[in-house]
Amino acid sequence: MASTVTNFSSNINTTYPIAGQDNDTQGFRDNFSNIKNSLTAASNEITNIQNLGAFTNQTSNFQYNVIQNPTLQSYGSLVQNNTLVPVNGAQTVDFTQGNYQKWALTSSTNFTIINWPTAGIQASVKLELTNVNSGTFTATFVASSGTTVKLDSGLNGIFYALNTTTTYVYEVQTTDGGVTQLVKLTGMYS
Repeated sequence: MASTVTNFSSNINTTYPIAGQDNDTQGFRDNFSNIKNSLTAASNEITNIQNLGAFTNQTSNFQYNVIQNPTLQSYGSLVQNNTLVPVNGAQTVDFTQGNYQKWALTSSTNFTIINWPTAGIQASVKLELTNVNSGTFTATFVASSGTTVKLDSGLNGIFYALNTTTTYVYEVQTTDGGVTQLVKLTGMYS
């Protein structure tokens, strides 16, 4: 993006005033006006950068705009810890809260995922599910109106029962804004 400052600064007469002669005040007014307009343009551009720029000391929201050709090293995903209040029944997972979410469950639980990015963006969220109660129960991923949840063939058409000795990590992916969601078990640990 080219700076608009030069639209005004290039009009500043750097040879004015001319030494040793009577100079018309219009030249001073013209130069002052161009300097003032240059500073105003610079201020607007700096404010725009401060409002829209990405900085290393704060959160930046790229709103799904494309960042081309990055090389990432030692990065992590934000973990949303929902384990402080164990849950059961119908639960809503908000994709915008993080790509890795931990849940503590007290009985069978149905999960519906919302706020996926638009179609054409591959998105996934991992859910770490831990049974904090005695007994064995299931976790189910539920399709909302107009969506389909498909199970990876490794799940054999069923969800694993959650017992108190194992934590399960499921990954749910979509490429069409959540219309079709593929669920797969990516890990288990005790």
